[in-house]
Amino acid sequence: MRHNSIRTLKLVSWTSAGVLAVAILILVTHSRAKRTEQSPAPPIVEVAQVVQGDVPIYGEWIGTLTGQVNADVKAQVTGYLLTQNYKEGSYVKKGQLLFEIDPRPFRAALDQAKGQLAQAQAQLSWPKRVATDGSTSRSRVVRRSAVVESVPRSSIARFDPHGVEAELRSATGSRARQCR
Repeated sequence: MRHNSIRTLKLVSWTSAGVLAVAILILVTHSRAKRTEQSPAPPIVEVAQVVQGDVPIYGEWIGTLTGQVNADVKAQVTGYLLTQNYKEGSYVKKGQLLFEIDPRPFRAALDQAKGQLAQAQAQLSWPKRVATDGSTSRSRVVRRSAVVESVPRSSIARFDPHGVEAELRSATGSRARQCR
């Protein structure tokens, strides 16, 4: 008999658990049903009057424009640009100033070339000055050939006073016009 009482106890407990689960399910579904019964407020709609008229048709495209004559501008010298003296797409004439370049590096190169020329001329004229100076005794006079022999051959081959003068003329001529 004891075996039957345990069996009935199990049956009663499973039955009460099932009834409890059904009650919870009904309670949950009824609480959600009440929330969904509330309808949202109607949306606000704007109304406009109908007007008859022409509507412009337009489009946006990406394109590339080319001029009648296109020219490549290539720099003859290097430097930093200070100004651009023309507008994009405008006509330019031959000889028109297009850009202004910072003149400081060119002035420094010109001053350096002038200094090298003065130094070279002084070195070449020194034996002449010593020989023609009346205050110098004959024992102190240095022959020009001795001075030339004391200078290394590589520096003589490297130095050309006429080349330095030509470089100065070139720098003061073409580059100086570009520096203005």
